[in-house]
Amino acid sequence: MARMNDNPHPNAEASSFDDWEMPQDMDEFRFDLARRIDRFVADRLGCWERCDERECRRARACRSPQIGCPILPPPPVLTPEEDAQRRAEFYDALKARVAEIEQGGG
Repeated sequence: MARMNDNPHPNAEASSFDDWEMPQDMDEFRFDLARRIDRFVADRLGCWERCDERECRRARACRSPQIGCPILPPPPVLTPEEDAQRRAEFYDALKARVAEIEQGGG
């Protein structure tokens, strides 16, 4: 049986969009979404455990005021062919998921 303490991210703000209000400005929306995605990734990787920011360690979740977590490794540099291949794979997976949702399986 799961206990409350079994959740490794009890305070993870990025894991919940329930209280998120949609900004009216598209640039503000993009910035906020990018920050939330980055915090989500950093939280799931447990970056807060190694973070120099006291607030992150205290909250046991990323609380970086920047968009990017300072200790996340940089993404790999891809050749144009690798980039095209990854984008095609992502697009195919996205199309498959949309089709699944439209058929009522999602």
